[in-house]
Amino acid sequence: MSVSLPEFRDAPLKLTSLRAPEGLFDRAREELGYASNQDMVVSLVELALKQKLQRDMIKRIASNPDGPYAALADPEFLKEARR
Repeated sequence: MSVSLPEFRDAPLKLTSLRAPEGLFDRAREELGYASNQDMVVSLVELALKQKLQRDMIKRIASNPDGPYAALADPEFLKEARR
């Protein structure tokens, strides 16, 4: 198991426990191609965190009204872009 976020790369491991519907993790692990439930959960949580950080960064960039990406903060522009 490897973690790519620098702040967690050398952090000690902490034992945690997750409860999920029976068979969910096994099926997800097989479908997604992970070697273990631990690898899968850590990887998916890390991906979710990275996506959140990226969304926050894009919102900050788009919120500059004088910047080249100001249209990204415009709800009408986003509505049209999604069509």
